[in-house]
Amino acid sequence: MSQPSRKHHILIASDFHYASAEEKAEGENELAIIKNPFLKLLAKIFRHCFWMRHPHSHNDKLFKFLATAPDSDLLAACGDYTCGAGNIGVQYPAAYASVSECLSLLRQRFGSKLLAICGDHEVGKMSLFGGKGGLRLASWRICQEELGIRRIWHRQFGPWRLIGLSSPPIILPNILKEILDEEREEWETIRKEYLQEIQAHLNLVTPDDKVILFCHDPTALPHLAELPVVNHLLDRKRIALTIVGHLHTEIILKASRLLSGMPHLTFLGNSASRMSSALRKAKVWKKFNMVLCPSLAGCQWAKDGGWLELELSDNANYTLTRRYLKW
Repeated sequence: MSQPSRKHHILIASDFHYASAEEKAEGENELAIIKNPFLKLLAKIFRHCFWMRHPHSHNDKLFKFLATAPDSDLLAACGDYTCGAGNIGVQYPAAYASVSECLSLLRQRFGSKLLAICGDHEVGKMSLFGGKGGLRLASWRICQEELGIRRIWHRQFGPWRLIGLSSPPIILPNILKEILDEEREEWETIRKEYLQEIQAHLNLVTPDDKVILFCHDPTALPHLAELPVVNHLLDRKRIALTIVGHLHTEIILKASRLLSGMPHLTFLGNSASRMSSALRKAKVWKKFNMVLCPSLAGCQWAKDGGWLELELSDNANYTLTRRYLKW
């Protein structure tokens, strides 16, 4: 008599954007640093009507998730634990406090089952219209050395090999304008060594393994596809799922897919250049079987936040369920 297939329950959450007391005290000043009045009006309308009217007011979504999420074998946290005060990552004290508190709350609930990777806000991200901030080496180091955020992790559940990747070094070619000149050489070294580390992990994949990748920013996928080992896995359809965050809502994901293949815009500022560069190569997302994990809050317009639950069975089947959080 055959034994029933064993099941493994995985939770996936992303884009927590928790605001510590220190971050709240600084105020929601994203619009204040925009000098162009037209761009300021555009950003205000975008944030008020669609994106997030009050980004510091959604800590309750994390507490609701912690209270209602079921027990699991693993929680894969896919980055962006802070609202991004200072725009230079966790070397900025208010951003550090937010990430530290968010991860502490997750660890209290899930303990060693929590595996966290980096988003862009942890290492620094230039503001959308204000042109302030960017990646900082100090923040990248603090994430790993003090906050316990992984640059890469992997776990095996039966035939399933799960691998988490921190995206900031991978997408370096897309964000060169956000890097300090004095840090560029070291960032390029970090990226080279990191890609070699990723290849080494993926070279351990056996013919019987089914791969599931976790990565914050989908911009990383075209760069991963350039690695020989990833190309090999894609050609043989060995990557069953790639779960990303960053986009917050299915509305943005659908728009991104419609715009995939668009030309690279170099004349509308850094944000347009960064986004169009990513979308130019977005057609490769399909080969990765990409799925979006929404932010806990979703967006202002749709109020469609939540998380994902993934059930894996040892007979190589899986079930992916989308859970919603009420505003």
